Order: sequence, then structure tokens, then C-alpha cells
Amino acid sequence: MRLRRGAIAALLLLPLLPTPGLGTWGPAGVLRWRAAPQLRGPEVPEVTEPSRLVGESSGGEVRRQQLDTRVRQEPPGGPPVHLAQVSFVIPAFNSNFTLDLELNHHLLSSTYVERHFSREGTTQRSTGAGDHCYYQGGLRGNPHSFAALSTCQGLHGVFSDGNFTYIVEPRDMSRPQGAALGPHPHLIYRTPLLPAPIGCREPDCLFAAPARPAPPDRPRLRRKRSAGATRQCTARPSTWS
Repeated sequence: MRLRRGAIAALLLLPLLPTPGLGTWGPAGVLRWRAAPQLRGPEVPEVTEPSRLVGESSGGEVRRQQLDTRVRQEPPGGPPVHLAQVSFVIPAFNSNFTLDLELNHHLLSSTYVERHFSREGTTQRSTGAGDHCYYQGGLRGNPHSFAALSTCQGLHGVFSDGNFTYIVEPRDMSRPQGAALGPHPHLIYRTPLLPAPIGCREPDCLFAAPARPAPPDRPRLRRKRSAGATRQCTARPSTWS
């Protein structure tokens, strides 16, 4: 489940990435960096207690420790319904980050299907009718920012202020959804923003090392979906309005 949320967050993040123009396409379609980026790991994480901003009738906002974004009146028998828009405040690294987010309705189709194949040959099928709590947006007042988070069982995801990328996750991953009111400690990491090369629209290329020419006698790896893969995802396209 944690791996799936990370993959979903990556999908949320890709359309929001800027194109800084620091890479070019080399011979045979090899992606090359114009300048080698400084690949440094994240700093020591800080412990933070995010809060959710709730609007008042007077027009102001108050902070609530309850991070759950599910609506109070859920339809009986159906999957949970989450708020269309939500804002969070995350204090960290001597700043208060205010994230304004919108539910990403177009991330997965309503007919999305996953099939998982085990080594023993058994098949497990799951649909996209589960808890949809994936948001995207940015920092309030910062047009150069982006954010991609899920709100199921705390905040999981990434955001950037244009200078650094921040990764946030609950410190206690076993805390149940809708737990009792009270502070919900999270871990937040900060790492320098890694510029994406031109044409980078796949998760793997964001974390690739600077280009190293492959030996002439070594065949280049080509990505291809295989019918015998251990995991297969079948998704039907949704209708965008």
C-alpha cells in the first residue's frame, strides 16, 4: 500500500514539473544533462505536526488537528468521499508552508483495474473503487510551487517551493484512519530541487544519474511491457470534461 501511494504521488507530480531546459537528447535518443546536477540526499528529517485549515462563516480560517478529508455525510455502501478542496499548514525548517490542494479526479479511471500475479501463480484483482484521497496543488502565493499528496491515514507526498523539494509522511504509519483528535506527528525531509531534463516525463528519468555513454558493444535497454510481468495494470480511459 505504501509503495502504491508513492507511485500515485509520482503520477501526480509529473504533470506539474517545470521544464528548466537543463538537458538535451543525444545520439540514439539518449537523454543527456547539459550540466551535471548535484545528487545529494535529503537532510535529516524534522518532526512536524500538520494542521488543516477550516473556513469560518466570518471569512477567516482556523487550524484543526484532524487531517482527515472525508466528508461527514458519506453515501451508504459506497467508497469514501473526500473534500474537493482542502488546505493544510505544515510547519518545518523555520517556515509555515500553506498548501492549497484540489482533489485529482482524473488520476485514475473509475474502471481502473489491477491484477497482481504471485510467484505461486495465483491472481489477485482489485478495482479503482477504493479510497480516492489524492490531491494536487501548490503553496499559497507561490506560482513556482507544486504539491502532490494523499490524505489517507495522514499526509503522504511531496511539495516544492521552487528551491527545495519536501517529502512528508506520518511518523506512525500504523495510525488508523479517522483516529482520535490530537496532534499527528509527521516526518518531513528537505532536498535540493533536482531539475528535470527536457522530455523527462517518466519517473525513472527524474532520478537517473548524469548520462554515461554505454559501451559500444553493449546493447541499449529498451522498455517494453511484457505479458508475463509479475504485475499488470489494466485501465480504461476516463472521459475528461
